[in-house]
Amino acid sequence: MKKAGFLIAGAMLFTAACGAEENAPELNETGGNNGDNNVENNADTNEAADNEDTDENNNEENGAENEEDAYEEGDTLIMGTSADYPPFEYIETGESEEIVGFDIDLANRITEELGYELEVEDMDFGSLIPALDTDRVDFVMAGMRPTEERRENADFSDIYFRSAHSIVTAADSGIEDVDDLEGMTLGVQLGSIQEGQAEELQEDVEGIEVETRDRIPEMIQEIHTNRFDAVILADTVADNYTDDNDDLTSFTLPNEAEEDGNAIAFQLDSQLTEEFNGVLAELEESGELDELILEWFDGDVADAAGAGEDEEETEEDNDAENNEEADEDNNNTNED
Repeated sequence: MKKAGFLIAGAMLFTAACGAEENAPELNETGGNNGDNNVENNADTNEAADNEDTDENNNEENGAENEEDAYEEGDTLIMGTSADYPPFEYIETGESEEIVGFDIDLANRITEELGYELEVEDMDFGSLIPALDTDRVDFVMAGMRPTEERRENADFSDIYFRSAHSIVTAADSGIEDVDDLEGMTLGVQLGSIQEGQAEELQEDVEGIEVETRDRIPEMIQEIHTNRFDAVILADTVADNYTDDNDDLTSFTLPNEAEEDGNAIAFQLDSQLTEEFNGVLAELEESGELDELILEWFDGDVADAAGAGEDEEETEEDNDAENNEEADEDNNNTNED
């Protein structure tokens, strides 16, 4: 009996042991899963913390980049221009090969006042606004007008020069007014405001065909080779070409649009816009802008651009003084 009891007891212990061994993997596996979950949760927490640190670092780096993007005194500004637009900007061919002109002198004066260095880069006129968009240049001066379309991609300074537009033709063409352009081929510079002028002329005059070229000298050459009957240029530029070419002549188009003035183009939201406007206002108030205009243009152009106002005021003052003196003399005569 005892032996049988021992055997039964042993069998029960053996069964329990086996049961424990069978259950042990499940318990261990469950325990292991809980451990893995804890590890994963910790990993997620650490990853989130790392992401927060990364975001903070990125924000700090972006802030640093924005600070680096800010212009500081002593920085070199790159000015984009199209050096085929005398007397605003052109290359002194046969002399220094340097880009000179009214815009160049004005840009030098402004950047000098603000403490910047200036570098001028020449390119096709149609590439100037894209060059701003791609950070290739910091600002543009090229006899450019601030049209609504351009304002979508660039900021502009206040107007610093106003002029009209002219039609340039061969002297023997017989073209004397807009109506004579009927059925003619009209050339304009690609990307210039004159393209809009040409489109308006197409609406008013029947049969005008408009063609574009990248550079103004190309357009003038097309007149000489009879490919163009006429071209549209700013009147100051047209005067330069007709003065230098006896076989060319021109007449002026009406100028009624408010945007028909030259302004400086900047990247959108550029700090330079306000800075340049400040200096332009100072130059205008001091009379230096008028002096620069008179240096590069003749008196008639200077008057049209806004210079010569002081002369008009002086003439008015002189007339007033003369009238006062005449009145005094008359009074004295009457008293005698």
